[in-house]
Amino acid sequence: AEISFNERLLLNGYARYYDSSFSQQKAYQTAEMTARHETAGVWDYTSRTTNTTTISTSTATTTEDGSGDIIIEDIHADAEGNDNQNLNGEYVIFENTGDEAVDLTGWTVSDEAIHEYAFPAEFKLRPGESVTLYTGDGTDTNNELYWREDGAVWNNAGDTVTVKNDSGDTIDTYTY
Repeated sequence: AEISFNERLLLNGYARYYDSSFSQQKAYQTAEMTARHETAGVWDYTSRTTNTTTISTSTATTTEDGSGDIIIEDIHADAEGNDNQNLNGEYVIFENTGDEAVDLTGWTVSDEAIHEYAFPAEFKLRPGESVTLYTGDGTDTNNELYWREDGAVWNNAGDTVTVKNDSGDTIDTYTY
């Protein structure tokens, strides 16, 4: 299959995928996620601190405790139908890209508004594994967690997912 110019831009990290409905949606989303994982193009940006303002990208920063190996792998902000009636249609996927398990006790996930989720105590994400955080209700497992919100969290028109460790340091952000 021939790759379009736009998909090639995404694969090389020179463009961003914006969530919308079109025939190449899945291919474009996959292309961006591939570039992010390979730290290609704009995804090869290292976080830095300037005058107490943290500038961060979706490329995680490696730290001594391995917490920088947790990345936001994907977000599905626009649930099918009415978001408030399909809360588990909204979700964020986190992945441990490192070589060691990371204890997420005390870690948080937040949006640009007032929503904040705290990972359960003693929750560990093993190397190479991912966990999906759903907005609605359900039973937590090793690879599925539930925020238990009464309404939608992620704005369909755009928002920012922020992951902070137990020290309050920003580990990863993803703006869409």
